[in-house]
Amino acid sequence: VDFIPGFSKLRLSDLPSGVLFGNLESPFSTMLHKMGKNMAKATAVPINSFQQLDPNLTKNLSSELNNFLNIGPFNLITSTHNQPSEVDEFSCISWLESQEPRSVAYISFGTVCKPAPHELVAIAEALEEAKTPFLWSISNDSKKHFPEGFLERTTANGSGKVVPWAPQVQVLEHIAIGVFVTHGGWN
Repeated sequence: VDFIPGFSKLRLSDLPSGVLFGNLESPFSTMLHKMGKNMAKATAVPINSFQQLDPNLTKNLSSELNNFLNIGPFNLITSTHNQPSEVDEFSCISWLESQEPRSVAYISFGTVCKPAPHELVAIAEALEEAKTPFLWSISNDSKKHFPEGFLERTTANGSGKVVPWAPQVQVLEHIAIGVFVTHGGWN
């Protein structure tokens, strides 16, 4: 994406559907389009990031936008300890309770970032081959890309749990989690 200063390392295929391809009439696309048209006129443009993460991008955006503000990451200023626990409708925590400490790979790419089908296959095959216990939060639609029989085999032998949603804060705080595989989103 060389046409946006500071984004030269980003490939078009890295962008989620609805940004430059896919359903460009979706609410997400419409929102992005409106934001893009009005951003230069905004009194301030706060983003959930920090300057040290990408100084060149910060410099470029600061020169193009009025009062560009790095005000994040928000997840470091929000305490979860005084909030009620998220509902665990898919019994992720009880499944984690049956696992050894620091033995489980937790995989979650969020709701916007969706790895390519061949990447999902590679992750699934690696998990199964390594016999690594895993908890994978992934949309039901994306499961169709898993290798044939993957869900049945890993569920039957108890090595894996695949759910459409997990209480992420509780999962990440659990002693059974040994590694977190993610897209690196802030929220």
